[in-house]
Parts: sequence; C-alpha cells; structure tokens
Amino acid sequence: VFATPYSRTYNATIDFISSALNKDIDRFPAFAEDSYNFGKQFGREARLVLTAHRFNNTNVFAKGLAKLQSQILSWLQGTNVDHFVYDTAYGGLITVHGFRSDGEDYGNGNYNDHHFHYGYFLYGLAVICRFNASFADEHKDAILYILSDIGAPLGNASTSFLKNFPQRELFPTARHKDWFVGHSYASGLFAQANGKSQESSSEAVNAYYALALFTSLDPDDRSYFEYARLLLAMEIRSTQLYWHIPAAQSPPIYEPAFAANKMVGVVSEMDVVYSTWFGGRPAFIHGIQVIPVTPITASLLPVTFVADERSVLDALPVRTNPSDIWSSVLSLDNAIVDAATEWTSLQTTTYNYDTWSSAANAMHWIASRPNFGTAVVPPPTTASPASCFGYPACAVAGAFGG
Repeated sequence: VFATPYSRTYNATIDFISSALNKDIDRFPAFAEDSYNFGKQFGREARLVLTAHRFNNTNVFAKGLAKLQSQILSWLQGTNVDHFVYDTAYGGLITVHGFRSDGEDYGNGNYNDHHFHYGYFLYGLAVICRFNASFADEHKDAILYILSDIGAPLGNASTSFLKNFPQRELFPTARHKDWFVGHSYASGLFAQANGKSQESSSEAVNAYYALALFTSLDPDDRSYFEYARLLLAMEIRSTQLYWHIPAAQSPPIYEPAFAANKMVGVVSEMDVVYSTWFGGRPAFIHGIQVIPVTPITASLLPVTFVADERSVLDALPVRTNPSDIWSSVLSLDNAIVDAATEWTSLQTTTYNYDTWSSAANAMHWIASRPNFGTAVVPPPTTASPASCFGYPACAVAGAFGG
C-alpha cells in the first residue's frame, strides 16, 4: 500500500502517477473476446481504479469503475460472443468457444488454466463490488458461477450473499488445487505423459488472492474468507518451494546444474523444466512467474530471492529492449530490490506493457516499494557447483530439466 513517503520526491512521484492514470484510463478502449485476454485487461482496469482511489483521482476512478461494469456486463448476462456455458459432465463453467474446440481459449473447454482466467475476472469483480455492492447483488448468480468454478468451498455457505446457491452440487471443491503438494495444477483434462502440470505460479496465486479479496467483502461469514486465505497461503508457500530456487534453499531440492537457473518454468507431477509452453527464453520463464503485479506480489517474491535472480536476469538483452513486453515485467521484478533505478528508468523509457499492466500500475508498484530511494544491494551469491548430486539422470536432463 502506498501510504508512506519513501523519498523527498514524494509529491512529484504522485504527480507522475496521476498523469499516467489520466492517460491510461482512455488508452485501452477495446477488450478481447476470449476469456484469458479479456480477464487480463479487466484486471488491468481494476488496478487503475484502485490506484485512482488511492490518490483521490475522482475522474479516473469514476470513469474506470463505469468501464469495469460495462465491460463485464455481457459476460454476466451471457450476451457476449464467447459466453459462458455450464458443463453438466464435469461440473464447471466453460466458454462456448472452448466447448466447441479443444484448442480455443487456451483449452478452457477442457478446464485448462481456469484459475488463471477467472482469477482476473474475480479481481475485477472484487473491485467493482467493493465500491458498488448493488452490482454484486444484481448479478449474484453469474458471479457465483465464476467464483465457484475455481474456489468452491468444502461445504455450502449460507451467508446473505451466497444464500442457498448450491456450490457443492454444481462444482468440485477447489478444482485446481492439489492438497498434498499445496499448489495447483493447470492442465485440466488434457492427458500428459509427465502428469498434470502448471506453468504460471503467479497467476495461480492471483486467482486465490482475488478469491480472498472478493470473499472478504461478505461481512456475514468469515469462514469463506479464511478458506480463501488458506488456498492463497498454500499456493504461495508451494510456489516458493517448487518454483523458486534461492541460493540458500535448504535442503536443496534441485540438482546444482538446474538450480543455477533460479526459477522453474513448468512444474509437473513427474518432472520440472526450465522452459514454458510458449518458448524457452529466460525472460519468459521468469516473467510468467511474476505476472500480474499486484499487492500480493510482495508476499510472493521475497527480496532475497529476487536478489538471487539477478545473476540470471541482469545480463539478458531484453532488459535493454523496452519494446519487448517482458522488459517491463522484469523491471517490476527488479524494483523489489532496486526501485530507485527502475523508477529512473521509467521516467526516461517508454515501455510496452502486457495486457494486464499499464504505466500507472508500474509507477505505483515501483514507487511503493520499501526500498524506493535506497537500493537494496544483494549479497554475493555462492555459486553452486556445476555437477549433479550423483544420479545419472541428472546429467542427462542438465540445466533444462525434464
């Protein structure tokens, strides 16, 4: 939360953020039709609304809140092109395009990445409902279908908001969560030789963070909120255990050759890899474990771990190529340890942002880091020996896993 001035340029900092807000609120007039990209854009606008509220920019706040409500309305009413349908076979909310084709909407019809998609929806809905509770009441059932698809509780709740909505009859409990390992699996019904898998740990965290935000708005029953917090805490803890590879990890989980990467790209039941489904660039691998950047990111990415990441990320060509959207992502990641440098860069560089982010969100994040104005100098990292623990398979897998 941006509540305390961290430098003598505090007032100027607010001016920069407010100026970016005024531009960003009108910068993105059209939203995507598919659930994932719409969700990211919806989440981006929600961040603008919250930032405008924080800095008392009433014009952007009002415009942004109205925009959120108008953009989500067709999804809640089922009048958009790629509308939701309920799947009676598996008990879930899927898109009609996903229902018609396995490859549409990133496999949504086969329950792939639902928590990634719907987490963004819930984040935006939580922001709307925080400031306009009547909107939630008016579209209660539609919202509960979205919420329940990824965050149905252990039993039916009976609060004034949920009333008698039959969550347990319509949806499985916490669809994506593996209660043994603590994190989620994203791959849905798709068969994979190496078992179920998950790529974007941070988008999984975002899903349960959004669920916690939304359920916190119901004053009648804290149990659902506490349940959402449990899902969130488990996801963060397991991400930091299985995706993050800090130098001080003890006992070490991964072979030294693989651990030098500092981050896992995809965690599967039978293996881990230093790659992603969309490419093997280190910027992809690290960046997809950062997005979206919201207040919960500070809990997900500790300063000590981000300092360790610098041994991999600082020399990447993308760091000096602001036209690449992953450059802005890595800038926000690095701000956790060196906000002052990233703030200076932001004033002189025009970054391209992925659909979940904006200049105002980037400024707010960087300026609200506790080290803003005083860079955190990371301690020297003790290099792991480029060898294996002794298992022949390690030498075969090498630095890329598998």
